[in-house]
Amino acid sequence: NNVSNGSLYALLCGGYPSLISIIVVYLYSIYLFFTHFVKRRNFILTNENKFYVISITFCIFFMTRSLIENSFTLFSIDFLITILSMFIVESFIKNNKIIN
Repeated sequence: NNVSNGSLYALLCGGYPSLISIIVVYLYSIYLFFTHFVKRRNFILTNENKFYVISITFCIFFMTRSLIENSFTLFSIDFLITILSMFIVESFIKNNKIIN
């Protein structure tokens, strides 16, 4: 049967290791959001940081959507977009394009 929550679906299909890995992805995206997006209160969209903003938006959207539906864990397209977005955010942080 199909469940309505991504975390619950991960638990039922993969057990505790799958649930822990999904929770780690959630927590890491929340960490990226709060440490590098919320701290900058005057955040202006420019050509240099537009992929950063779009990537953070994708992470927030797909993580929030996975609380209601299980497409994040079932179809994996949402998961791939989220992971790629997290890599883009990390690359901007490592290249010091985003100033804290």
